[in-house]
Amino acid sequence: MFNLRGFYKFYILLLVCFAVGSTNDLSYSQDEPLELEGFVVGGGTFVQGLLLDLEPLETLISTEFDSDIEFADQPLFMTIGGGGFAGRDLRIGMFGITGAWSGEVAAPAFDTATLNLNYDGLYLEQNLFQESSLQFSIGALIGAGVWKIELLSGNAITFEDSLKQPIAVLLEREFLLLQPYVSSEYHWGGMGLQLQAGVLGTFSLSPWFLPGRVELEGGPMSINLIPTITLSLIFGV
Repeated sequence: MFNLRGFYKFYILLLVCFAVGSTNDLSYSQDEPLELEGFVVGGGTFVQGLLLDLEPLETLISTEFDSDIEFADQPLFMTIGGGGFAGRDLRIGMFGITGAWSGEVAAPAFDTATLNLNYDGLYLEQNLFQESSLQFSIGALIGAGVWKIELLSGNAITFEDSLKQPIAVLLEREFLLLQPYVSSEYHWGGMGLQLQAGVLGTFSLSPWFLPGRVELEGGPMSINLIPTITLSLIFGV
């Protein structure tokens, strides 16, 4: 799987060097008023809502188990994440995002299905316009991740029961991603709030896998285009 975690030390070093080089922008004369500008280096946490269409997956599971299932009772699927960046007009940073949603399956073999989404990578963000402490930007996230489907059974009571039938099945599908967005940000002191609207595109070049890298033919969610909205709390200097 294409995964950027192994390169994090390199990118952290890159961000530090970029931040040190950007500190020259912080110098000012006492004869000049200090203007409120964007952060040079910072990071924070965020919540992200996904307008995710899971009807093909829900239909497939419902057909196989002859049972209705919904992974969420609302159209907006929530995820959480965090990251850090360096740069004022052009930000370079890292991010990580995770989310999980469950639904009940009324079937003899399994009674719960859970969908997990995890992805991480790099992002670039270019400041387009700034007025005092308010700025508008465009950006994009680039990285990789994985979809996971877990089918669970709570019917096993004893150790022997768990050996007679499977109590869990885990399916995984890896993907590459591109998430362009537009954002507005308001900052005061060492804090800021950013609101983003974008589209998450996930593209799977590999099939679904069982544990042990056993390949499965077919299956949903090979390509997804998902509208997103993100609210971030940022701390920086």
